[in-house]
Amino acid sequence: MIDSHEIGFQVAFEDGSSTSYAIASSQERGQMFIGPGTEVYKGQIVGIHQRPGDLSLNVCKKKAATNVRSNKEQTVVLDTPLDYSLDDCIEYIQEDELVEVTPSSIRMCKNPKFAAAKKSR
Repeated sequence: MIDSHEIGFQVAFEDGSSTSYAIASSQERGQMFIGPGTEVYKGQIVGIHQRPGDLSLNVCKKKAATNVRSNKEQTVVLDTPLDYSLDDCIEYIQEDELVEVTPSSIRMCKNPKFAAAKKSR
């Protein structure tokens, strides 16, 4: 499912609930693991980046509500989020990533200890 040599991950840099507005702009950069309304946290891997290296992004941003009446509502078309198994996650993660397993979900995230070590260098 995931080829580890040619791609990176899209990583959330803010806690909150994902929005369809933010996911629509994020899916232009790769495939997403989450849909709108999903609770995310800082450092959580939310999608695959189409280029090598990781991309930090805000999947919780909301559309500005200025001058609402003059802007007609636009329908946002979102791709179906990718499903991945525990085996897929374990196969792909590298030394700076973790797999988080709960009864309701499987998530991947960046290891905060590696992020702190990287900043101190």
